[in-house]
Amino acid sequence: MPFSDSQIDMKKLEVNDYSFLSPLFNRPAIKSQPADRCIFCGTNRYSESRARLGDEHVIAFSLGGNQVIPRASCHRCEQATGRLEQHVTRNLLMVTRTVAALPTRNPKNRPKTLPVSIQRHGIRSLVNINPSDHPFFVALPVFRRVGLLASTPPETSFPGTSRAFIMRGKDAFFKQDGDSFSFTIHPGAISRLVAKIAHAYVWAKRGFDNIYPLLIPLILGSVEHSTYFVGCETEEFPFTPENLHTLSTYEITIGGCEYICARVQLFSYFGMPVYDVVVGILAKDLPSAPKAP
Repeated sequence: MPFSDSQIDMKKLEVNDYSFLSPLFNRPAIKSQPADRCIFCGTNRYSESRARLGDEHVIAFSLGGNQVIPRASCHRCEQATGRLEQHVTRNLLMVTRTVAALPTRNPKNRPKTLPVSIQRHGIRSLVNINPSDHPFFVALPVFRRVGLLASTPPETSFPGTSRAFIMRGKDAFFKQDGDSFSFTIHPGAISRLVAKIAHAYVWAKRGFDNIYPLLIPLILGSVEHSTYFVGCETEEFPFTPENLHTLSTYEITIGGCEYICARVQLFSYFGMPVYDVVVGILAKDLPSAPKAP
């Protein structure tokens, strides 16, 4: 879903290079307690032919995530979440990852050039440029309030705007007045990825023994109404100079039912949107809790 220029809140900065970003994602892995069951479907085997479950990153390694849940994903769910993460990281955020040199397990396959659709003097053309000549940018959607928290019915559309942060190198390709480039935002994929991160983070912090999970159908792609569980409860998007991403959890009571929620701010270093995610229902409230739509 593209947004018009009037719907994009741009924050711009000019820098010499992007090497100062490296300490934000080159950090040792942080491992939580092993799950010993798939955190998405509950099985205790990776597959019929293999017993040990796969490790699960809370935030994808390719986005600089360093928190890992050991023995936490079966083959089927690993494939489903992997397809989602690859779609976002290899398509929507490929330029962001390449220009900032975010981690990759296949450095030899990192793009040597980036295709860019530019408009110069009123003429649009497609060119391939060196990643070092491309501005660093990250753009993510801004959603309305979480549907469940705002008592609004589920919907499959994504009303909202977006927020972008751009850093331009002093010798960047885009240096003439009037130069511009385009990018695409897919709110559905981003909201599903945020849901997956929130689910995994709550599991890493406290497990799910006393929680009824609400996000698994959304994460695995069997439902589409992500804005019922994922949204923006605040319009304040802080910059966090100490972290590339910021995660936290909290509890909230609505109509006598207590929910566990996560707050996810991807690329918080650049003041990107803060997403609130309703992850599950606390088990003590299950008898009277409403069913997820």
